[in-house]
Amino acid sequence: MQPKVDESSAFRYAVFRYVTDPGRDMSLPVGVALWRADGGDVRLRFIRDDETVRGAASPEARQFIARTSRRVRRWLQTGKLPYTNEGVRPFSDAWWGRLGGLLQFRVRVSRPMAIDCARPADELEPLYEAIVAPEGRRDRRRIDGQLSRALGRVAPRFAANQSVKGYRGREVTVRRVFRAAEKWVIAEAVNLASPQNAERDADALTSRAMRIREGATLRTEFLIGYVSSPGGLNGEYALKAWIEEKLDTTLFDLNRERDRFEEAAVAAVEGHEDQIPLISIPRESE
Repeated sequence: MQPKVDESSAFRYAVFRYVTDPGRDMSLPVGVALWRADGGDVRLRFIRDDETVRGAASPEARQFIARTSRRVRRWLQTGKLPYTNEGVRPFSDAWWGRLGGLLQFRVRVSRPMAIDCARPADELEPLYEAIVAPEGRRDRRRIDGQLSRALGRVAPRFAANQSVKGYRGREVTVRRVFRAAEKWVIAEAVNLASPQNAERDADALTSRAMRIREGATLRTEFLIGYVSSPGGLNGEYALKAWIEEKLDTTLFDLNRERDRFEEAAVAAVEGHEDQIPLISIPRESE
């Protein structure tokens, strides 16, 4: 799915591709760049050592990708490209067009494309996940961090990594829970930016929440945030709508609706006294 924005968008992105078959011009994405078209830093993300992209996992491929990453980062730091006028800046379409002319071997770069973006620092990783779709270690801590920031000033009132009663008494582990005498407020988050994991994670979250609701002995409210891909590149809106319909709740974009999420959290706990905090349950990294 292509981003639904026009070329006047304030942000641009480009995709780095590793050429797997030069004769047939076959390639696959191995990195992305994201920047503001009228200035500011250019953010890069290439595959890491703990990730795998099928077709680009050989030592030779890794060498080409690492070499290109170092070269591009150096050119961005200096603001200069070989054979390019000094007045051409790294955030300009002309700079990236010239970069495309230089990268003609095993790693190439697309033309700059417009994209809908709000927080580049937070949206670089979802953009990378949506386009590159790497295999390997999942960054749970990043999602937890975004949820904690979205809870804002009431984050300390939500205990982390707790077990609550679910269907037929089977315990369910949640990311955050506020426990009062008359109700529980459960704060969760799901990453819908990853093509490989979004559907599975959406179904898992929905199932856990439904089991909690079935087994709850107190009124239970859900606050759910999600990580979206910039411009909806992953087509996650159907999954968002599915979760909202099944749980009869509203999902908040953790990048674009962070203030609204915090407002909802404050309203949910306001006027309620915290119970004694529960003991956190250690979680294995995913």
